[in-house]
Amino acid sequence: MSSIAIFSGSQTIKLRKTGDMKQGWKDRAVVLGVDEPFARDLGAGWLQGEPGHSTGEVVSRLLDAGLKREDALLLLAHVKSEKKYRYPLDVEASLNLIGLMRANPERAISTIIENPFVLVKVLWLYEHAPFFLIRRDEPDESEREEFILGFSDAYRDRFLAREFSADRVSRNPAPKRLFSTWFWDSNLWHPGDAVIETSRKGLEGLEMSADFHPFNPGKLLPEELDRDARSAVRELVEATGVLLSIHSPIVGPYIPSPDPSKGKQSFYDPAKNMELMLETIDLARDLGATSVVIHLIDYTKADEMAELVRRAEGSPVRVTFENYCETATCQTTEEFVDMLGRIRERLPQGVAERNMGVTFDVGHINIEGEDPLAAVVNVGKWCLENRAFLRLHATDNYGSLHFSPPNFSADVHSAVTGRGINNRLVIRLLKSMGINPEVVAEQIQPLRDKDIEMVHSALVDPIESSYEEVVARGEELLSGFHGNLLITDEKKRVEGYKFVAGFEGVDALKEHLLFRQIQDKKHISTEEAKRASLEIMHLPLNTKIRVVEYIDDLLIPVQHETGAQDKRDIDLVCQNICGSLIGAINNRHLGEIFSIERRYDRGEVICSQDTIGQEMYFIKSGSASVDVNGSRVAVLRKGELFGEISLFYNVKRTATVVAQEDGTTVGLLTRNRLEKLIHRTDVPAARALIYRLFRFLPQRLRNLNRKYFHAATNLMRLISDKKAEDPLTPLASMELGISESFRLGLTEEEIQELFSERIVFPAGSTIVEEGAAPNGAYLIVRGKVKIVAIAEDKEVPLADLKEGQIFGEMSLIDLKPRSASAVADTEVELGFISKERFEEIIEARTELTFRLMSSISLSLLRHIQRLDRMYIQHKEIITGSSHT
Repeated sequence: MSSIAIFSGSQTIKLRKTGDMKQGWKDRAVVLGVDEPFARDLGAGWLQGEPGHSTGEVVSRLLDAGLKREDALLLLAHVKSEKKYRYPLDVEASLNLIGLMRANPERAISTIIENPFVLVKVLWLYEHAPFFLIRRDEPDESEREEFILGFSDAYRDRFLAREFSADRVSRNPAPKRLFSTWFWDSNLWHPGDAVIETSRKGLEGLEMSADFHPFNPGKLLPEELDRDARSAVRELVEATGVLLSIHSPIVGPYIPSPDPSKGKQSFYDPAKNMELMLETIDLARDLGATSVVIHLIDYTKADEMAELVRRAEGSPVRVTFENYCETATCQTTEEFVDMLGRIRERLPQGVAERNMGVTFDVGHINIEGEDPLAAVVNVGKWCLENRAFLRLHATDNYGSLHFSPPNFSADVHSAVTGRGINNRLVIRLLKSMGINPEVVAEQIQPLRDKDIEMVHSALVDPIESSYEEVVARGEELLSGFHGNLLITDEKKRVEGYKFVAGFEGVDALKEHLLFRQIQDKKHISTEEAKRASLEIMHLPLNTKIRVVEYIDDLLIPVQHETGAQDKRDIDLVCQNICGSLIGAINNRHLGEIFSIERRYDRGEVICSQDTIGQEMYFIKSGSASVDVNGSRVAVLRKGELFGEISLFYNVKRTATVVAQEDGTTVGLLTRNRLEKLIHRTDVPAARALIYRLFRFLPQRLRNLNRKYFHAATNLMRLISDKKAEDPLTPLASMELGISESFRLGLTEEEIQELFSERIVFPAGSTIVEEGAAPNGAYLIVRGKVKIVAIAEDKEVPLADLKEGQIFGEMSLIDLKPRSASAVADTEVELGFISKERFEEIIEARTELTFRLMSSISLSLLRHIQRLDRMYIQHKEIITGSSHT
């Protein structure tokens, strides 16, 4: 790593550069000298990003110092990026960009970088594009250059050249009570267009992101909006009556690397970017916005947060503080309102009442482990006690935040009408308290009519009883209810749950708690929870009630071990968890994965109820209905997946899927195709699939292990109860052996490198013990190992392993305790890879990483399929025995 030293007054800027320096740039940069008045001007104007600040004067001074114009612009870009935004630009990227500009004098890039901030932004995008926009680790340079040229043209045409006239817009007399957001919309670049679009949709307000989104380059930072742009937006806001709020910067360039697996958002903590936060509040004042949203990250920074509120003093702008998640400590609502109180006590009473507010994000509190419906009670009461303004970020959420492709926080920004979070009840609860909140639909996907209507009706429909009356009614109903798996005595004491019971009844509380149970990530994956929730929402009421009663079985998407009860409704929900494993893979890769295609006309059957399949489906065009016993329960459309469970388990399909349009095209992924793809570590689509399998198959196998364990235990009891002459298949004859080697895809040298440590265990000794913390994985070099679980002091055999096979890898992937014990059946020699070494290899993302992940995924897949066959054998024996 070499660098260029840029001297500006008493400041020294280090510009990072990998590889050799290019002669000329280095010479000009190092000899540059500037006088102190100019350095102060550079700091006060250029670095602060003052609207309308003259770049020309600054550049002229640099030209007088002997720099070429392009170099002067680059120097200023590097200084601004590092000193103001804390991101050191890459010198090589800068030189490449200048070359691109010279080669394309007719394109917008040759002129727009004269803008004070655009050059910085273009360079950020140049470095981030491979990871966020092109999504290839090593894109062809021409791809990156074409993207930058296209972005520059769009920036000029869709932002810089846009002009607006307030005379052409009108005020909506009865807008819907909902704020939309624009951070997901890649078509809207200018805030003026977003205001007009909000008015056209008949919505109350707009929450604008002031940000640098590396995955959505049309979003803007405050200094990109000059005085003219600000005036134009303010006129539109006044003419349309659209209420405008601004979300302060939260993303920014990733530091210290644009690779999201190695870097972190530079705007993550507002307390570390006070200058930028203050600029955002000034922007809100200029645009006529009503509020600014600031994330609370560091709860020790009450003084800094109070300073932000004071910046809004004398204006109608409220600085509203939002709860966040996945920070250094878990943010509970108790801690959140305590922090709000500490900020408030640092402010004059008038400023606190006029200029401070709260934004409660239901998705963030859900990630932290609190049910938003119960948690909002604490926030609502605090706002009432302190006469504080409350806004609600309504989202849907099934899992943790994702800051890397292809998710970009999708799991916490789904449609507000989903059931990961019951936004309607949250709003109604606040209304019953006497709070009339602003509600922001902070979802990534475009707003639908049902999203708008749900929020609007929840806000405007009258509530006949007060919060206190509803809670008292719910408490009375629950006092006479004997708890079950869902409504426990502990749940009865939660005030928010008393509200649900009093407002909608005990059955509604059961249903709400069912959705909470489904989302417990101890049982199934995020994607499975989301799909199961959506499926339940579309079930008939009587079926939904039965699903509630069978909650324990719902949480594990495989067959019921005893076979004694008909679980068709449960299996329907689980089988139609479409895309739970690979739903986050982008559409281009899905098209390659599902390369086998079939075409169906309206009425043709794609797959039939009560048949066993071994393939998964992806609807590429058209639509299909899901029918059970002749009744339609769901409709699947383009982009949806179904039948995933057939890739892993030999279960009968619980629904018939029928094409609803002529020319419906369906892609297929068979078991054989899946295994072939797992070997193709050189193909990007296969890599995406391998990564998903690697992360999710361990939990699938754990679930199946538990089901098989119960079935095997029941069979052992039956064997011990039967006479010797009874024709029961003993456990010893089950298919415990595994024929395939783990080494597939790995060379002998790589095996030696991975499992370099050698350990010998005598016959009968325990190698790893069930329930122990993971410390590494083992490869059998010589001898045999049996995998067992213990039930009632007896061993339940799970697998027989031999030379070339691996065990212990599951715990290294999901970091959960060992699911079974490994015992030396003979003297064995084992290769060992430590937990630390394993994690280093996985994080490195090299060719070896993907070959290792491929081998492990294939091993897990075959374990699942083998164990499922054994499970069915056990179930048939148990069921047959119960009828003799």
